[in-house]
Amino acid sequence: MDIFCKAKQKLTESIIEETSNFLILHDGFPLLKSHLLVIPKKHYRCFFEIDSSLNNELKSIKQKIYKFYQRIYNLPTVIFEHGIVGQTVLHAHLHFLPTKISLYKYLIKDFLPVKKTKVPYIYYKENMKETFFSPLKKIEDGYLHKLYAKILTRPKEQSRTANFQKWCYEVKKEWIFFLKRYSH
Repeated sequence: MDIFCKAKQKLTESIIEETSNFLILHDGFPLLKSHLLVIPKKHYRCFFEIDSSLNNELKSIKQKIYKFYQRIYNLPTVIFEHGIVGQTVLHAHLHFLPTKISLYKYLIKDFLPVKKTKVPYIYYKENMKETFFSPLKKIEDGYLHKLYAKILTRPKEQSRTANFQKWCYEVKKEWIFFLKRYSH
C-alpha cells in the first residue's frame, strides 16, 4: 500500500476537498503555492486505468480546479501525470499548476507525441491542449516535477517542504472563498 492509498489517515492536512471517489490534495513538495493533486481513493497505477464510470466525476473536479485557478490567480491550468513512467508514488495522481509556463517544447524533445496512448505514458495538458507522450527512453522518477522545479527555479525537493504548511493553509482559505463566491 502506498501513501496515497492511506491519504485520509496520513495526509489529512493536505486535503483540500473530498468527493465520492477522489481527493484534491495540496502537493507535499509544491512547485507553486497552489500546486494541487487529484488522486483516486481506490488504488490505480495511473489515470489511464481508472474505471470509466468515474470520468464524469473527474471531469467535474478538473473544471472546478480550472475555475479556481482562473478566478483566484487569473492563470491558466497545466496538468501532468507520469502515467507509471517516472512516478515517485505508484498511485494515480494528476498534478495541477496555475501557470503560463509551458513544458511542451522540452517534452517534444524527449518523448514521442502519440494519438493513441497505452501505459506507460506521459500526460500533459496546457491551454486545453491535451497530449500523450510515449517515452523513448527510461526517465528519472519525478521527471516532470523536477523539470518544472528547474524552470521555476524552485529549490530541491526536500527544501520545498518549508513552504508547505503556510501555502496549504493559504490555499485552503482561498478554496473556501472560491466555493462561497463562485460555486453555483
